[in-house]
Amino acid sequence: YRAGVFDTMNMDKVSEGTYKAKEAARILDVTSSTLIRWEKMGRLSCVRTPGNQRLYIRKDVDRLADELAGK
Repeated sequence: YRAGVFDTMNMDKVSEGTYKAKEAARILDVTSSTLIRWEKMGRLSCVRTPGNQRLYIRKDVDRLADELAGK
């Protein structure tokens, strides 16, 4: 078990508060490469599924979307 990786029993609860990478990229109007760069910079948080897919934390994506929109 690694930090940030959830077992399948907890995935339903985790997915409620997250966006898939494609969804987050669409909301923020950026590429997936930009998401990964922002993740590495600490600008966005994500968790990994057991299949190693990134799920971006919904509140972080929404906050960043507001910032980018100048709100």
